[in-house]
Amino acid sequence: MSRLISLAWFALFLVGCGSQPEISKGVTSQLTQNGIILGHFSKDGKWSVTLDSHAEIHIYDNANQSVIFSVPKDKIKTPVKAVLLSDDKEMLIVAGENLISIWSVPKQKLITNVPFAGVSPLASISALALSHNNQRLLVAMDDGSLNMADLFTKLNNRFMPHTRPIEHLAFDNSGDYFVTGAQDGLVALWQFASPEPLYEHQFSHRVTSLTVSHDGKHLFVSDGLNAQHVLDFESGKQLSELKYMTVLRCLERPNLFLTQAYLRHHRQSLTSPSGAMRAGKN
Repeated sequence: MSRLISLAWFALFLVGCGSQPEISKGVTSQLTQNGIILGHFSKDGKWSVTLDSHAEIHIYDNANQSVIFSVPKDKIKTPVKAVLLSDDKEMLIVAGENLISIWSVPKQKLITNVPFAGVSPLASISALALSHNNQRLLVAMDDGSLNMADLFTKLNNRFMPHTRPIEHLAFDNSGDYFVTGAQDGLVALWQFASPEPLYEHQFSHRVTSLTVSHDGKHLFVSDGLNAQHVLDFESGKQLSELKYMTVLRCLERPNLFLTQAYLRHHRQSLTSPSGAMRAGKN
């Protein structure tokens, strides 16, 4: 069973319908016989981590198709809400409904379990983000609350930045600032440990995509219906906007390929009901 995944390289800025980027067909590989529910590439693109439909969690080496680490099945708290591999590939974080399990990948050992809660007693974990130095952890909840935890000092600050589930989180390169996006349509920039937003953008529909460019200078946001936006990360100034009606008009013309701007190829989300994963390379 082949486990090779080719890297996806999408770093395109969409200007309009006139340009036609050339994208290879990529490679489709069968990682598992089970459907893939969650997954992403490591920051360097050399590894992949997946959660499949049997609640099995594996880390794969993309070069030699081997399994680097599998979380013991009896240690997985189901349902699994999120999986996250640190940028240095030293740490794997697995989120259950209200419990974070932190694993050492080199030692293949469980480091610790940490419970997290929302403002609502019934809230469960909805998203994770880890700073590049592995010190700061964001744990979002489906009641719109957010935990800002320092893994070194063990301090946690919780506040309520959204009214609906938070589904998207991203740190900047310094780890001092981060962005959130939620089903309430709100996107905001925050300084770690502060409950006051540095800027906010309210969209008409729920946020469906949110990612930071590789250099940390730009933010790509897509909402549920109307538009896709590229923002300046620091100021929140809108740099580009594409309405979905424009997208549809572009797609009516043959041989045109549309891609969301500034998708970071190493953090691209991977899902497949068949267990097969496909990625193209520019």
